[in-house]
Amino acid sequence: MHALTTSAEVANAIRALAPPVGAVIGVDGFRCSGKSTLAAAVAAALAAAHVNVDDYRTAGAEFRHFTETVDVRGLRAAIAAAARSSPVVIFDSICLRDVTTHLALFLMATIYVKRISTHGIWHDGVDLDDFDPAADGVEGVFTDDEMRYHKRYMPHLNATIVYRRTESDPVDD
Repeated sequence: MHALTTSAEVANAIRALAPPVGAVIGVDGFRCSGKSTLAAAVAAALAAAHVNVDDYRTAGAEFRHFTETVDVRGLRAAIAAAARSSPVVIFDSICLRDVTTHLALFLMATIYVKRISTHGIWHDGVDLDDFDPAADGVEGVFTDDEMRYHKRYMPHLNATIVYRRTESDPVDD
């Protein structure tokens, strides 16, 4: 499937998958890539529920592995409640497959948000084939978690749907 560029295209692609009632569809990508914005827009277009993992993070989260910061019981309950009251649940998170493993949650499909510069370059700028956190001087636990996750799962290559979000390049100083 080619990459889609609007939330309407993503909503139509999900409709074409004919998700059964109660299906959960995950939205994955790097931090600040636009996952929550896309998930909210697609959920609105589908009259679906939207659950954001950030609403279920625990205090002191910045010092542990990302999945350890998630209130699993609360998040699982929120997704179950959403599935009972909505035909489809759109769920977004970084490290999506790691989170869904902790939740023992099956995803009917995944959407990957790939932030692209106006020059067509993957804005998050990673060459995952060569990624080595020690050699690359990766700073921050979550950055390391996200990079290792992307290296392990290659979610940008294995998603059911890829959404390309183009944004302007940062202004040089």
